[in-house]
Amino acid sequence: MALSATSAGLWTDADIIDYLQRNKTKIPEGLLPDLASPSIHYFSDSNMNQVALVSDDTRSIIVKHAPPFVRIVGPSWPISTARNSLEAQYLKEVSVHLPGSVPAVYLCDENTMVMEAIHGYESARYALIAGKKLPLLGRHIGHFVAHMSYKTSAFSLSETELAAAAARYINPDPCKITNDLFFTDPYIYGAPSNKFSSPLCLQVMALAGDVALKIEVAALQHKFNHCQEALIHGDLHTGSLLTNEDSTKILDGEFAWYGPVGFDLGVFIANLVVNYLAHFGLSSDDAVRKDYQAYLLTQIQDTWQTFAQEFTALVGTNSERATSFLTSTWYDTLGYAGTECIRRVSGLAQNKDVHDIQNFAQRVGVEKAILDLGCTLIKSRFDLENCTALNALVAASTPVIITPHMAHCFLEADELRVAIGCYEAAAGSPQKY
Repeated sequence: MALSATSAGLWTDADIIDYLQRNKTKIPEGLLPDLASPSIHYFSDSNMNQVALVSDDTRSIIVKHAPPFVRIVGPSWPISTARNSLEAQYLKEVSVHLPGSVPAVYLCDENTMVMEAIHGYESARYALIAGKKLPLLGRHIGHFVAHMSYKTSAFSLSETELAAAAARYINPDPCKITNDLFFTDPYIYGAPSNKFSSPLCLQVMALAGDVALKIEVAALQHKFNHCQEALIHGDLHTGSLLTNEDSTKILDGEFAWYGPVGFDLGVFIANLVVNYLAHFGLSSDDAVRKDYQAYLLTQIQDTWQTFAQEFTALVGTNSERATSFLTSTWYDTLGYAGTECIRRVSGLAQNKDVHDIQNFAQRVGVEKAILDLGCTLIKSRFDLENCTALNALVAASTPVIITPHMAHCFLEADELRVAIGCYEAAAGSPQKY
């Protein structure tokens, strides 16, 4: 399908073909499709970049173009195009540590990357929405994070090597986006990037006035910015994974940098949690839903157990240090999972899992449950000592399905007064509603 440029910086089909023609000698022989009349398909769920599959009857490649702004927002949110170069650097490093876990990079300049097209896989997000069981998904992610964390951290690098490695991944613009969308905007009522269902307005307002919550979020933000534990993916949600029953490929490394290991684990586990709650609205058969939700809880358990076991095995004799690291990482995982849950309901980039719920009343009930659970994961993370406790908390989170006869919001009168008072205090002056 042809694409017309809607604003400066976005490419058309002709731009893609011209780029490939000019650079065809730089792409390995036999991989480039026939450019006389190729098929070009654009992936609409890429928030940052334009991603296109260029193919003919026998060959295909991926072209990933970075416009000088966030694609889903437009020119009003400018960002450096250098993110593509950093992503290519990340993918190449991962391919050294874990061969076959990422697509091959054929060509990269500052704003465009040509990559391997992965066939026989599907988006993990779409598979989970459809209720497909991927029995090894949690183990694959646990394995991936364990090996990347060990091989790029002080457990296997000297202090000098670690400092030099971290310096190669200084990533200002994507890190600012993470700071804004994870740790800042969801806790400012009225932040321009926030999007949420209108019946949630008072609950979202209450986030801005929850001082205890914001103190914990600030601690998580500080660790994200200043704790260079290992090379992290930085955006490891289910939409960044291609998967089948036997294998998983990791995509989209433009947010990669040196940060806390629990961030990657937390983002992935949060997306399993969101999918768990979304199935209250996606599944029409209770028995099928319960069976699938049990599968999702198993994937949460498998993710953490695989990570912890394989990381400990990699560390070997220095087990006491590994134990301390794993304890800290567990609590980080819970906290970052909470921030991911909250931002996926009230922030800019919302999950297709929830938006695919056709019944608005059901969807809002699920969104409220996700917000509630996110707050609990952040504020009470030190009370959840293991995966059994986490899964029990998730299993106890049953959405309230909203009917036309119920109140238009979820807060009782006393809670409403507190929320408004907290918001006025946070804003600095009384507000009109």
